[in-house]
Amino acid sequence: MARKDIRYRAALYVSVETKRKILEVVKKIGGERMTATSYVENILCNHLELYKDDINRIHKEQNSKNII
Repeated sequence: MARKDIRYRAALYVSVETKRKILEVVKKIGGERMTATSYVENILCNHLELYKDDINRIHKEQNSKNII
């Protein structure tokens, strides 16, 4: 996990319980430079890369081009 400086941001919403858990994880294992935004960005980037083929396959069933 690396801190990411995100220049252009967009809001995403999660439940209060999920946010509380994320903040707790970041506080305990993220170190002083890790932010909740960086943590979530890392998780989402990893998820998209890991499931890219599945996402594209599902999308292609409905469309002719890759989405990612």
